[in-house]
Amino acid sequence: MAEPDKLRRSIIRPNAVTASPSDAADGQRTRGEFVVVIHPAQQEVAQADGGLRVLKLLLAEVPLKTAAKLAAEITGGSKNELYQVALALKEVSKVLDFIRSIKAGGRSCIYIEHNIHHVHEVCDRLVVLDRGEVALDTPASALTYLELTDFLMSLHKRRITATN
Repeated sequence: MAEPDKLRRSIIRPNAVTASPSDAADGQRTRGEFVVVIHPAQQEVAQADGGLRVLKLLLAEVPLKTAAKLAAEITGGSKNELYQVALALKEVSKVLDFIRSIKAGGRSCIYIEHNIHHVHEVCDRLVVLDRGEVALDTPASALTYLELTDFLMSLHKRRITATN
């Protein structure tokens, strides 16, 4: 017999653009496990001149299209590329707001992400898996973003050393 929570498992793979708090508020999703699987946008941006930082600052003040145009002028980057990155940044913001709304509703979710800054920003508990094994399981407040980065780098270095 399946575990009671497994009978009500909801796995959502929202498009980051369409994800909204109402998705989490659906009456069918008020009990059991709630899992959100988000796949990161695959965008490369010329960051050598701080294009991403400039873009983020501009997005906080001006419309998306204007921010991309100004960022391109300031950094010499591609306007189209910066526009695509700006769209991805807006999507990420919506996803993080969605996760926060789930937490505010008193529910739990599993957020799988490879951008540790996003993870650290919204999670209460961090679980790092390395080749199927739990390498870290701790409250997010126990580690700063930099400490988490150091841990992940040391884990990577140990793996490299072990294979050589």
